[in-house]
Order: sequence, then structure tokens, then C-alpha cells
Amino acid sequence: MKQDWRITNQMNYLQNAALRYQSFETTPDSDHEHCSFCCEKFSLSEHDLHTGHCTLDGRHWICISCFSDFCQQFNFQIEESIDAYSQEDR
Repeated sequence: MKQDWRITNQMNYLQNAALRYQSFETTPDSDHEHCSFCCEKFSLSEHDLHTGHCTLDGRHWICISCFSDFCQQFNFQIEESIDAYSQEDR
């Protein structure tokens, strides 16, 4: 199997991770986050991603495309979403 450039050491902290789908919100510590795989930016800016999957502690974000690509390989566990899937991801 060909190695995907997006996979570095995520198996150390995302294997079997519990995730939820939600809208990005700023925190006192950060006004943006990046996808743990492809580094796509999440923020409130018009041109960045606004929704995606994140770990329950909010530390690691995954864009919809990378989630789809790695969901089975990393055996992600999906928790109830905070907001509906009907929102746009950009």
C-alpha cells in the first residue's frame, strides 16, 4: 500500500479517537486550527473551513475530506454532533 503524504504520526493520538462534527469556534487560546492530516485551516474567516470533525476535547480537527479518507483506517468513533450536518463546510 502506498504511503499517503497526510499520514505522519496521527495513529499515536487519533487511532480509535472519539470525534464529533461541529462548527469551529474561537477559544481564548486560538483563533484557528488546522486539519490534523492535510493542514487545511479552520477559522471564522470567509475563505477557511467552518465545520469539521474534532476530538471531544477540541484539540484535533479533521476536515470532511480527510475524515472520509481515513475514517475506517483510524477506526474513528462518532459521538453525537453539537450542530446539524445541514450546515455548509465552507
